[in-house]
Amino acid sequence: MRINYPFLFVFLFLLVGCGGGGGNSSSPNPAPTETLMTINPGESLDKTVGSYHFSIPAGAFPDGTDLTIRQYATPPFRPGNPRFVETLPALEISSTAAAYQALTVSAGTTNDQTIVGLQIGDSWQPLSVVPQNGQLNFTLAAPQGQAPTSRGLGDSWRVIVGLIKDNLPDSGYGIYRIAGEGELGPNSAIVVHGIFDNYQSMTTLGQTLQPLMGWKNVYSLAYDYHVSTPEAAQYLATILDSLKANGKSIDLVGHSRGTLVIRHAMEKLHATETVKNCLLICGPHLGGNGAQAFDLFKRAEEIALNSDTFNAYVHALFANDTWTNELVANSNFLQKLNTPSSAQRGQVNYFLVGGEDDTWVSPNSALADGVMLEAMTNGLINRQIISGATHGSAVNDPAIIKQIGQLARSNGPIEASIEPNPAEASQDGWELTITIRNNGSQSVQLADMSFDTYDKGGNWAGIQWYDSAAGSGTFYPNEYRPWNETIAAGQTLHIPIHCWPDYDKHSIDEVPASAQAGSNVISISSLIDGQKEPLVRFQLNRTYGPNHPSPPRTRAPHQINPGRGLIGAG
Repeated sequence: MRINYPFLFVFLFLLVGCGGGGGNSSSPNPAPTETLMTINPGESLDKTVGSYHFSIPAGAFPDGTDLTIRQYATPPFRPGNPRFVETLPALEISSTAAAYQALTVSAGTTNDQTIVGLQIGDSWQPLSVVPQNGQLNFTLAAPQGQAPTSRGLGDSWRVIVGLIKDNLPDSGYGIYRIAGEGELGPNSAIVVHGIFDNYQSMTTLGQTLQPLMGWKNVYSLAYDYHVSTPEAAQYLATILDSLKANGKSIDLVGHSRGTLVIRHAMEKLHATETVKNCLLICGPHLGGNGAQAFDLFKRAEEIALNSDTFNAYVHALFANDTWTNELVANSNFLQKLNTPSSAQRGQVNYFLVGGEDDTWVSPNSALADGVMLEAMTNGLINRQIISGATHGSAVNDPAIIKQIGQLARSNGPIEASIEPNPAEASQDGWELTITIRNNGSQSVQLADMSFDTYDKGGNWAGIQWYDSAAGSGTFYPNEYRPWNETIAAGQTLHIPIHCWPDYDKHSIDEVPASAQAGSNVISISSLIDGQKEPLVRFQLNRTYGPNHPSPPRTRAPHQINPGRGLIGAG
């Protein structure tokens, strides 16, 4: 028989305070139906008992083993997740001797969202299920039985079969209000869920952030997470395009794979005209924790079972399904998404958030380490790790969500900006001033300041370093320079710098006007306990007017857009 595994259903049941879950009813549970069977020498069993059919091969148990099968309409055991609903009687099997081989069990159901769970100690483990001919088949492996029962040195299995209500994948596209009042429009936010979720899964996130961020309302995007990220992004882009008349008036919030949906809409579909800010929470920008699709597939199961805050089940798909291929590190999709393309940058601010305890998406991946987002947006970029946050608590725990919201709207202790100095100009570039202010209550030791240069198309030219000991005109050594500067609480530093029209420090007259536009990303690091840590990053955008300056030493018609960078750390 050729077995096809169309779905592996993985789920999570909250076990906080319930130790694996007994029933909470104040009245006694109805008595179960009970069937006793004895395994005769050399006998195999193929028998239907109540709602289940059992296939037990010869030699699965020692001869003379007694099997007791109980089926509960209201079981005394169940997962802690209140959203789990039994669709078949719960099953308890106990034996008077240890099993040598696995038992195969079938249940009469055709619902492809059905979940089968096996109790292991104080937790529940999802079982692989194989739909076939209207039956749902699963296996109870011999080593998976619980500790010896009171009937002897045998095994016992406790099994539940059911669904998680209100948390199935979205049936199609749509957008629904989950917080606030009024229609989607100016000062609205749109949240985008990831895999294993639906638009309703974002309700706690939306309702917690809405008053904190001052949004009029929050709408949640519905899409079936089986579809590809570009397809979901196209639907989001269509919605954003319909709001163009309102100007820049929308904030976007994405969780997990939803962050990639947002980025694809912003960076590849250029749907930036209506969007001010993107809050990207626990996004797998570098992939999830799996070396290949099947590893990632199995990793989802493991993480779901071991998280104590992710209040949802994980409904995993084929190992070669769209999301598994997209979210593998270095996948074709991620390589394309993380590669800048010409003229893709819109004026949208990015705030990236990672969970310190997220075992599904590493902090490095959530912060898109090594991805030159500055080449993909002209807005501000801020990255932050939330202490104690997991993948699930970032959208289900109001306390964690409030931390995220407060950081997203906070100026933070360190503020930096860059402004042109209109009193100075020369033929080789621009005189500018970087201003850094410590708004915090403690001093900060600065480690270094770097300048990444990009051309008009977003292509990276190289990195140079600020040298505080050098005079004007040599602020950008190509070799690393430390910056041993301490900025006291309340102190403001004003640093004059010289910006050239290209990486090689050519004069204006040596660089074609069309090539002088571009950007510089300024990154400042600090020293914390002897370790270098990112402190603030901001961007200087260089645009060029239609006329080349003449004579050469007159001020060039360049527009130096002020840069501003904020970080909420500390």
